[in-house]
Amino acid sequence: MTKSKVFIIQYDPTATTQEMFQGFWEAVNTGKKYIQPKNLMVVDSIETAYKVMTEPRMEIFYAITEKKPTNISQLACLLNKDYSNVWKDCQVLANIGIIKLKKENKEAKSVQIKPIPCYERIIFDFPSKEAFVQRLSSVSLL
Repeated sequence: MTKSKVFIIQYDPTATTQEMFQGFWEAVNTGKKYIQPKNLMVVDSIETAYKVMTEPRMEIFYAITEKKPTNISQLACLLNKDYSNVWKDCQVLANIGIIKLKKENKEAKSVQIKPIPCYERIIFDFPSKEAFVQRLSSVSLL
């Protein structure tokens, strides 16, 4: 199985919470396996997209993919930023699934945490006006 090289943040202003979790609830009710694309996050507002992927988080992702720091401290130094802020942003990126935080040197007194990118790129997907019109017309018919 090859992993996707692209993480997509897709803007869909017509998306509802119910629609976003429809596959999940179907799996619960029927027992079918629910497979949500791990490389896709759908947001219903541009504001949400920017709250998730702030400029500092984009800088962190870029530094991790390009500079390949060995730990969070080195990443903070590369960015010339406060360690605690970088650590918090790394945790958010890890919770989203964009990076992994791997504990290293477990036997040493201080455990080092290495940030590892799960993707090569992040794409913000904004559909065309035509796609919006098609989506709205299909929703209004329901």
